[in-house]
Amino acid sequence: MKFIKDGLLGLAVGEAFSVQLDMEERNLSTPVTSMQEFRAYDAPKGAYSDDTCELLACFDAMIKRNNNGRKSVIFDDIMNSLCNWINNNEFSSTDYLFDISKTTRLALMNYWKFKDYHLCGLSEENRQDASFLSRIFFLACYYKDLTMSDNVFIDSLRSFTYLTHRNEISVLGGFIFYKLIKYILNGNSFNEALTILKRYQFNKLFDDDLIDKYSIILKKDIKKLSLDDIKDDDYIVSILTSIIYILSNTTNYRDAVITSSMIGGANGMRGSYTGLLAGLLYGYKTIPKEWVCELRRKDYLDKWVRKIRSSL
Repeated sequence: MKFIKDGLLGLAVGEAFSVQLDMEERNLSTPVTSMQEFRAYDAPKGAYSDDTCELLACFDAMIKRNNNGRKSVIFDDIMNSLCNWINNNEFSSTDYLFDISKTTRLALMNYWKFKDYHLCGLSEENRQDASFLSRIFFLACYYKDLTMSDNVFIDSLRSFTYLTHRNEISVLGGFIFYKLIKYILNGNSFNEALTILKRYQFNKLFDDDLIDKYSIILKKDIKKLSLDDIKDDDYIVSILTSIIYILSNTTNYRDAVITSSMIGGANGMRGSYTGLLAGLLYGYKTIPKEWVCELRRKDYLDKWVRKIRSSL
């Protein structure tokens, strides 16, 4: 299960590199090439943030349930683990919470208030950011060796996405991300994975109007765009478009993560998921050593890799 370390450490390093560049202006001429500190947030160099913590919270819920002899994932377990993160700073790289998506924060506040995961997710389209995508990697790991049709899987994905993002545009975005992960894990290059993705018959699962929102990914040659064409906000369509553009036009982990932070705006979120997919594509050993050395709580994350491998 080499892919566990490739994905988790790819995510954590990508997030630690890019989160301190959050909300900066687009910078295509003099890109940042090293870890920063105390720049966008009051946090030291190498600190990963919410995207990595959310992934660890999901695995924590799975492992605790497995240890009790129950091979399943219950949504209340996931939500309680996520609340443990924001309330008690569990899984964090620092001793304080310094970054969290507004959508995720409001959803968890709803859960803390109502104790019902059906009442948590935000449905407004302007709340559909990409902060749930690290949890899609959890699903890809959890279901990796299970055989099920996409018609069956999509119900689990929908319920899982609805915990915080209760809108079909996020469900489709999560499904696109999931399929890319699966195609990469099957040994395809990124451009091969994208070609397979574009051939997929999404209209069997989603309405045409919804699919059209992702037309730049699913129907156009995204590789021919320029960085100036890529939007910098955290909307799920924008983040997926930017990640796919970046990975279509780079050939290694370092260039992919640096390029993601040149776009500006939601650099932290974009860098996290660019790092995750680039880690899966190129492997943990290709991540720049100086970035890995500066990653906070590296030993802690390595322990998580071992725990996850033994529990899947």
